[in-house]
Amino acid sequence: MRIIQTADIEDLTTLDHNTREWVYNGLDCCVTLEVLEALLPQRDPVTRKTYDFSLSLQAPILDMTTRGVLISRGRKASLLADYKARIERLDRQLTRIVQEGIGYFPPPNKGEKRWWRSVPQLKQLFHSILALPPVKKRNSKGAFVPTLNREALEKLSSYFFAEPLCAHLLTLRDIDKKRGFLETEV
Repeated sequence: MRIIQTADIEDLTTLDHNTREWVYNGLDCCVTLEVLEALLPQRDPVTRKTYDFSLSLQAPILDMTTRGVLISRGRKASLLADYKARIERLDRQLTRIVQEGIGYFPPPNKGEKRWWRSVPQLKQLFHSILALPPVKKRNSKGAFVPTLNREALEKLSSYFFAEPLCAHLLTLRDIDKKRGFLETEV
Protein backbone atom coordinates (compact mmCIF):
# COMPACT_ATOMS: atom_id res chain seq x y z
CA MET A 1 0.00 0.00 0.00
CA ARG A 2 1.25 3.44 -0.86
CA ILE A 3 1.89 5.89 1.99
CA ILE A 4 1.01 9.52 1.31
CA GLN A 5 2.16 12.24 3.70
CA THR A 6 -0.85 14.55 3.57
CA ALA A 7 0.87 17.12 5.78
CA ASP A 8 3.40 17.70 2.99
CA ILE A 9 0.78 18.30 0.30
CA GLU A 10 0.15 22.00 -0.22
CA ASP A 11 -2.26 21.79 -3.16
CA LEU A 12 -4.38 18.69 -3.85
CA THR A 13 -4.96 19.80 -7.45
CA THR A 14 -1.31 19.01 -8.24
CA LEU A 15 -1.98 15.31 -7.62
CA ASP A 16 -3.29 12.94 -10.28
CA HIS A 17 -6.97 12.04 -10.08
CA ASN A 18 -6.53 8.60 -8.44
CA THR A 19 -4.10 9.89 -5.81
CA ARG A 20 -6.41 12.80 -5.04
CA GLU A 21 -9.30 10.32 -4.52
CA TRP A 22 -7.17 8.17 -2.20
CA VAL A 23 -6.11 11.20 -0.16
CA TYR A 24 -9.67 12.48 0.08
CA ASN A 25 -11.07 9.11 1.17
CA GLY A 26 -8.24 8.49 3.61
CA LEU A 27 -8.66 11.90 5.23
CA ASP A 28 -12.42 11.43 5.34
CA CYS A 29 -12.02 8.16 7.27
CA CYS A 30 -9.29 9.41 9.59
CA VAL A 31 -10.90 12.74 10.44
CA THR A 32 -14.25 11.03 11.05
CA LEU A 33 -12.55 8.61 13.46
CA GLU A 34 -10.80 11.50 15.24
CA VAL A 35 -14.11 13.34 15.65
CA LEU A 36 -15.77 10.16 16.96
CA GLU A 37 -13.00 9.59 19.50
CA ALA A 38 -13.33 13.21 20.70
CA LEU A 39 -17.13 13.05 20.98
CA LEU A 40 -17.64 9.63 22.60
CA PRO A 41 -16.37 10.70 26.05
CA GLN A 42 -18.68 13.74 25.98
CA ARG A 43 -21.90 11.72 25.79
CA ASP A 44 -24.42 11.96 28.61
CA PRO A 45 -27.06 9.28 29.33
CA VAL A 46 -29.52 10.78 26.82
CA THR A 47 -27.04 11.21 23.97
CA ARG A 48 -25.57 7.76 24.75
CA LYS A 49 -29.02 6.17 24.23
CA THR A 50 -29.55 8.14 21.01
CA TYR A 51 -26.15 7.12 19.68
CA ASP A 52 -26.64 3.47 20.63
CA PHE A 53 -30.09 3.46 19.02
CA SER A 54 -28.74 4.97 15.78
CA LEU A 55 -25.91 2.46 15.77
CA SER A 56 -28.33 -0.44 16.26
CA LEU A 57 -30.31 0.70 13.18
CA GLN A 58 -27.35 0.53 10.81
CA ALA A 59 -27.63 -3.22 10.14
CA PRO A 60 -31.37 -3.24 9.33
CA ILE A 61 -31.04 -0.11 7.19
CA LEU A 62 -28.14 -1.63 5.27
CA ASP A 63 -30.22 -4.76 4.76
CA MET A 64 -33.18 -2.73 3.48
CA THR A 65 -30.89 -0.73 1.21
CA THR A 66 -29.37 -3.82 -0.38
CA ARG A 67 -32.49 -6.01 -0.58
CA GLY A 68 -35.26 -3.44 -0.78
CA VAL A 69 -38.49 -3.17 1.16
CA LEU A 70 -41.71 -5.01 0.39
CA ILE A 71 -44.56 -2.74 -0.58
CA SER A 72 -48.16 -3.82 -0.29
CA ARG A 73 -49.81 -2.64 -3.50
CA GLY A 74 -53.25 -3.01 -1.92
CA ARG A 75 -52.33 -0.88 1.09
CA LYS A 76 -50.66 1.68 -1.19
CA ALA A 77 -53.81 1.94 -3.33
CA SER A 78 -55.97 2.20 -0.22
CA LEU A 79 -53.83 4.99 1.22
CA LEU A 80 -53.80 6.83 -2.11
CA ALA A 81 -57.59 6.68 -2.33
CA ASP A 82 -57.89 7.90 1.27
CA TYR A 83 -55.46 10.78 0.70
CA LYS A 84 -57.22 11.83 -2.52
CA ALA A 85 -60.62 11.79 -0.77
CA ARG A 86 -59.23 13.86 2.12
CA ILE A 87 -57.69 16.35 -0.31
CA GLU A 88 -61.01 16.70 -2.15
CA ARG A 89 -62.93 17.24 1.10
CA LEU A 90 -60.44 19.76 2.49
CA ASP A 91 -60.24 21.52 -0.89
CA ARG A 92 -64.03 21.95 -0.93
CA GLN A 93 -64.04 23.18 2.68
CA LEU A 94 -61.25 25.69 2.08
CA THR A 95 -62.83 26.97 -1.13
CA ARG A 96 -66.17 27.39 0.65
CA ILE A 97 -64.54 29.26 3.56
CA VAL A 98 -62.73 31.57 1.15
CA GLN A 99 -65.71 32.16 -1.15
CA GLU A 100 -68.57 32.38 1.34
CA GLY A 101 -66.67 33.67 4.34
CA ILE A 102 -64.31 36.14 2.69
CA GLY A 103 -65.87 36.73 -0.72
CA TYR A 104 -62.73 35.81 -2.63
CA PHE A 105 -63.19 33.72 -5.75
CA PRO A 106 -59.74 32.47 -6.75
CA PRO A 107 -59.34 32.22 -10.51
CA PRO A 108 -58.56 28.76 -11.88
CA ASN A 109 -54.93 28.00 -12.62
CA LYS A 110 -53.72 26.86 -16.04
CA GLY A 111 -53.92 23.08 -16.06
CA GLU A 112 -54.28 22.98 -12.28
CA LYS A 113 -57.58 22.84 -10.46
CA ARG A 114 -56.06 23.37 -7.01
CA TRP A 115 -55.93 27.13 -6.49
CA TRP A 116 -54.34 26.69 -3.06
CA ARG A 117 -51.11 25.46 -4.71
CA SER A 118 -50.65 28.87 -6.34
CA VAL A 119 -48.38 31.09 -4.24
CA PRO A 120 -49.45 34.29 -6.06
CA GLN A 121 -53.12 33.54 -5.31
CA LEU A 122 -52.34 32.78 -1.67
CA LYS A 123 -50.31 35.99 -1.40
CA GLN A 124 -53.24 37.93 -2.83
CA LEU A 125 -55.60 36.26 -0.36
CA PHE A 126 -53.45 36.80 2.75
CA HIS A 127 -51.80 40.13 1.98
CA SER A 128 -54.18 42.00 -0.35
CA ILE A 129 -57.61 40.76 0.72
CA LEU A 130 -57.03 39.91 4.40
CA ALA A 131 -54.39 42.67 4.75
CA LEU A 132 -52.08 40.50 6.85
CA PRO A 133 -48.44 41.56 7.04
CA PRO A 134 -46.17 39.43 4.88
CA VAL A 135 -43.77 37.07 6.60
CA LYS A 136 -40.37 37.37 4.95
CA LYS A 137 -37.42 35.06 4.57
CA ARG A 138 -34.05 35.43 2.91
CA ASN A 139 -33.97 33.97 -0.59
CA SER A 140 -30.97 32.46 -2.40
CA LYS A 141 -29.84 35.93 -3.52
CA GLY A 142 -29.82 37.22 0.06
CA ALA A 143 -32.88 39.47 -0.27
CA PHE A 144 -35.81 39.27 2.12
CA VAL A 145 -38.95 38.29 0.20
CA PRO A 146 -42.50 37.43 1.28
CA THR A 147 -43.11 33.71 1.76
CA LEU A 148 -45.99 31.42 2.57
CA ASN A 149 -43.97 28.39 3.64
CA ARG A 150 -44.88 26.30 6.69
CA GLU A 151 -43.28 28.67 9.19
CA ALA A 152 -45.03 31.67 7.61
CA LEU A 153 -48.43 29.95 7.71
CA GLU A 154 -47.86 29.00 11.35
CA LYS A 155 -47.12 32.66 12.18
CA LEU A 156 -50.13 33.88 10.20
CA SER A 157 -52.37 31.39 12.01
CA SER A 158 -52.05 33.54 15.13
CA TYR A 159 -54.55 35.91 13.47
CA PHE A 160 -58.02 34.72 14.44
CA PHE A 161 -59.60 34.91 10.98
CA ALA A 162 -56.56 33.38 9.26
CA GLU A 163 -56.31 30.35 11.56
CA PRO A 164 -58.80 28.09 9.70
CA LEU A 165 -57.22 28.99 6.35
CA CYS A 166 -53.71 28.22 7.60
CA ALA A 167 -54.84 24.98 9.24
CA HIS A 168 -56.47 23.82 6.02
CA LEU A 169 -53.47 24.81 3.89
CA LEU A 170 -50.96 23.09 6.17
CA THR A 171 -53.06 19.92 6.27
CA LEU A 172 -53.60 19.98 2.51
CA ARG A 173 -49.89 20.41 1.87
CA ASP A 174 -48.98 17.56 4.23
CA ILE A 175 -51.50 15.15 2.71
CA ASP A 176 -50.64 16.24 -0.85
CA LYS A 177 -46.96 15.57 -0.17
CA LYS A 178 -47.79 12.06 1.08
CA ARG A 179 -49.99 11.50 -1.98
CA GLY A 180 -47.19 12.60 -4.29
CA PHE A 181 -44.73 10.31 -2.54
CA LEU A 182 -47.05 7.31 -2.90
CA GLU A 183 -47.67 8.06 -6.59
CA THR A 184 -43.94 7.98 -7.29
CA GLU A 185 -43.01 4.83 -9.20
CA VAL A 186 -40.85 2.34 -7.35
